[in-house]
Amino acid sequence: MVFTGVRKARNERSIRQCTRIINTVFKQFGLDPKKNRLQDKNVIGWIAKRGEAVIYLLLNENKRMNTLRIVSPMLRIPARRKEAFLRRCMEINFSIINCALAVNKEFVAIVFERPLTGLSAEEVAYALDNLSRLADELEKDLQKEFGAKLYA
Repeated sequence: MVFTGVRKARNERSIRQCTRIINTVFKQFGLDPKKNRLQDKNVIGWIAKRGEAVIYLLLNENKRMNTLRIVSPMLRIPARRKEAFLRRCMEINFSIINCALAVNKEFVAIVFERPLTGLSAEEVAYALDNLSRLADELEKDLQKEFGAKLYA
């Protein structure tokens, strides 16, 4: 029981620390962290627009490990040439760094996720820049090649 209480206190502290880090990064990018905070009581998260990409930053509380997950939904999976589209997404995964393309039901998103332990403002800023740049590039390329429609 003592261990559970210690872990809960540590988790709450890491969530608070990471919230401060994200607030700092948002301010550096000229974004208002309060205005961009998600309004769902069950989610600790923010939304940002960088370039053309809409990006969600989520602090996930998990019994095993708390994580920062950054997600940008990009494109709807096209009905025509679906297999070729998904294969191309897998090929792209082989060459991108610190993130991955993921399928969620009818859309493809680009995702970054890591444990909260040791998270820094520099890493969050890099992840946001990298993910938004890749999302913009990949959306254009995949739209052109497959005619996929934007998710947003």
